[in-house]
Amino acid sequence: QPAAPAAPEAAAEAAAPEPPPPEEPWPPAPELPDTSAAGAVVLRVRMPDGTCTTLAFKPEHTLHDVLCALHHSSGTPLSTRRHYQLAAGMGSPPCKDPNATLAALGLSGRLAVNLSEVPAAASH
Repeated sequence: QPAAPAAPEAAAEAAAPEPPPPEEPWPPAPELPDTSAAGAVVLRVRMPDGTCTTLAFKPEHTLHDVLCALHHSSGTPLSTRRHYQLAAGMGSPPCKDPNATLAALGLSGRLAVNLSEVPAAASH
């Protein structure tokens, strides 16, 4: 008997979606102040995986700076392909703007915040 044609397998491979481009690496973490530095914004961040990490930032650091620092120092890798939001507590809307500074968000002193992934439909 002749062997079955390989066309169905080839068609399945051709229909497979294009692999996504390689993930962009995170830039280096910004220089962070000591947690006891005057004016430092000390964030205790609950990561998307439930772990917590505490880092100090300057009021002029942006959400993107916070994400870079967390990616490099928290032990929880973040994806540059995903969108994240920072929520500072009940009643305040989460920040999704990577260019927003901590000062502009009204964050100062020592705070506990939650970092979560923005659902794909809401990130546009």
